[in-house]
Amino acid sequence: MFRKLCLAIFCFVTASALAQAAPSPVTGIAVEKTATGVVIVHWQPVAEPVMEYRVYYKDSSILESNGEYDDVENTVGPETKLKLIGVMAPETGAVLYVSVLAVDAGGEESPFFAEEAVLVGPTGAGQSSVSSSKSSSSSMNPLPPMPSALTLSVHRVVSPTQLELTFSAPIQLDSNPDASMNIVAADGAALPISGMKVSGTMLTLDTMPQMQGVNYTLSLGTSVRGADGSELAQESRTVAFQGSTSAQVPPVMPPVAQNISGIENLKLQAEPQGRNGVTMHVRWTPVWPANDIASYMVRQSGDGQTYGTESLLAGDTTGIDIPNVRTPVFGISVSVVTNNGQRLPEEKTSMPLGTPEQIAAFQSPFVANTNQQWSNDGLSDSGPATVALSVIIAAGLLTGWAVTRRRVARG
Repeated sequence: MFRKLCLAIFCFVTASALAQAAPSPVTGIAVEKTATGVVIVHWQPVAEPVMEYRVYYKDSSILESNGEYDDVENTVGPETKLKLIGVMAPETGAVLYVSVLAVDAGGEESPFFAEEAVLVGPTGAGQSSVSSSKSSSSSMNPLPPMPSALTLSVHRVVSPTQLELTFSAPIQLDSNPDASMNIVAADGAALPISGMKVSGTMLTLDTMPQMQGVNYTLSLGTSVRGADGSELAQESRTVAFQGSTSAQVPPVMPPVAQNISGIENLKLQAEPQGRNGVTMHVRWTPVWPANDIASYMVRQSGDGQTYGTESLLAGDTTGIDIPNVRTPVFGISVSVVTNNGQRLPEEKTSMPLGTPEQIAAFQSPFVANTNQQWSNDGLSDSGPATVALSVIIAAGLLTGWAVTRRRVARG
């Protein structure tokens, strides 16, 4: 019984070792170049089952540089031939060194480079030779290439609200791209970015409406990097572009004093909902020309002092309804963003509500500023003067507040 147990353990260990063994080194490497400049590499298959082969190449010896290489390409499956396009300079005397490693299903490579093939130009007159490694037992593994700097290849204004940027390699955004990416007009006015989308080498930015003929500067900062981790080159971090030719011409508007906001008569009404707290009805009147308002930026507060993340509302919105409020104080901040990207000073107001028990005991609606007459326009009307929008979740300090946006028709 003991002998059988030992034999079983030995067989299991041996089988596991064999299963984990890396593929053999690749030999029989040869390389040639066609009249059209395509480099064809072929080699002998290894004895073990493999998933693919990796072909490494460089303009100097891979074996003599301890496995360093310029680039690598993979075969499709275990085929033993690969075409390389555009990897060799056409000049007379150009040299290309090529070596191959096998890769098994577990991702294990051959333990070292055994051979490399050398191709000497010029085009159409290439010569091929094979030189064996000096030490067949060398544990020379390929070193990962240093990622080259990512660059911006081209940018294009697609429409008055969209910009496309194409980079030299696939890209990714950092975890908080808004922190270092912004667009500013020549006069210093911000052009808000409302959306971002990455697809391979392309970054698409959605913006608020651009102004025709206005010069803008896009600063990417450190928000964009290569999918391989490479950093964006310094010279590609700033992009100058002009507002879409199909965009609106900037309106001639009087200068805005720093202490003048774009709205007035900002009012709050609390509507009791029993144990569900209160629904806060927020209304305001725009003082900026209606056609020049692109959007509103709204922030909420649970203490009247600290305001949360901004939410974007359409430019024809004049009020929001926020149900299930149970905080001791409710505060709201509203600011206007004009069509030319100018952000006006924000207007704030707040209302003390009390404890949850006090809130639950409310019996009738009340307003924050008793010297202002409350207008219920748009709260219960069902006629064409009121257009109800869908319920959205407000990104703010108080998680779970639902915001109902209503667009109230202007006379």
